Amino acid sequence: MNLTFREMMPEDAVAVEAVEQACFAIPWSRESFWKEAANENTCYLLALDGEQVIGYAGCWISFEEAQITNIAIAPDYRGQKVGTRLMAELIRLVKERGVTAMTLEVRPSNAPARALYAHYGFREAGVRNLERTITSVLRKCARKIASGEAENVSVTGTSLEKLLGPRMVKPEFLNRIDDIVVFHPLGMAQIEKIVDIQLADVRARLAKERMTLAITPAAKQMLAVGGLDPVFGARPLKRLVQREVVDAIAAAIIDGTVREGDQVTVDADKDGGFTVVCDNTPSATYEVPDAE
Repeated sequence: MNLTFREMMPEDAVAVEAVEQACFAIPWSRESFWKEAANENTCYLLALDGEQVIGYAGCWISFEEAQITNIAIAPDYRGQKVGTRLMAELIRLVKERGVTAMTLEVRPSNAPARALYAHYGFREAGVRNLERTITSVLRKCARKIASGEAENVSVTGTSLEKLLGPRMVKPEFLNRIDDIVVFHPLGMAQIEKIVDIQLADVRARLAKERMTLAITPAAKQMLAVGGLDPVFGARPLKRLVQREVVDAIAAAIIDGTVREGDQVTVDADKDGGFTVVCDNTPSATYEVPDAE
């Protein structure tokens, strides 16, 4: 095996997707890897046997901290220390970029991954709240049985509330609250401004590839309406822009429909969906302004 390493490029998305599909039941899409490779705040490293991609490891970087997203090795290459060497190269690379701390999430049942991370000095810092809550409930049930209070315990909606106990806020936490801020529901005027901000970010990313973005008023209104939730406010908007605009543009770039120097126009179709059209000629569309 001629093992080498290099950083992932957008054009590697197809090969990386093949490794991903061989390793995971719910794999990331090709478009996801294209976006990760194009994102300046990520670091993805490939393991290659000659020219063949046999594994990858990636992380998101925020200031001096990196969060590992995924590590995958093709099944035929497992047990040959490929993952160990890939992890070492990733750590070395992010250190060169100023990273001083790394975090990750791993299932407790994934013994090989836990052993790999422990080898490089990772230690368990905590368990997700849900797992802690389930463990606490199970322990209380076990105590009831062990003490003879009950032969068996049935957990229902009513008994679960008793097992969880009262919801309390510690005084130490309350003393840290300096003020109470009331957030009023967003209106359509506010959500449209947020649409402009989200699309300005997409426009800036396309500008790096010498592409421009235009959006019709109908498409902008559809994003505003679809991205506004009465409970969560504008939080769904970012996911909507990612799914309907960014993913569609990424797919068009991958299949060659959109190329360097093109203008990408996002429009609404008659069925209530979005369309992405490559057009080199100016059209009567709404130009997305730069974010303030």
